Amino acid sequence: MSERIGVALFGIGRIGMLHLMNMLASPRVVVRYVVERDLDKARDVVKKYHLTDHTTVLSVDDTSQVFADDRLQYITIWNEKMPMALQSLSSVTVEKRRKTI
Repeated sequence: MSERIGVALFGIGRIGMLHLMNMLASPRVVVRYVVERDLDKARDVVKKYHLTDHTTVLSVDDTSQVFADDRLQYITIWNEKMPMALQSLSSVTVEKRRKTI
């Protein structure tokens, strides 16, 4: 099997959960981060889907760890309330990684 793809998921509302389910269906994807305003909800989701061994839950105010993690190849944002600057930063970060992979 190919190297696993590290993913950070911002937002686990209705659409974010659909994307999480698709990610979990792929043996190539490892969800490294769940970033959410409601930390209790995020922890419950991580526990429910047995992601506790390799997934870190972070607040939206604490995202610098995500952008500094070299294990990530993909960052997805499914929360319209996230600041546009954060969305732009994630796009730039991912694009830089794509050029180095």
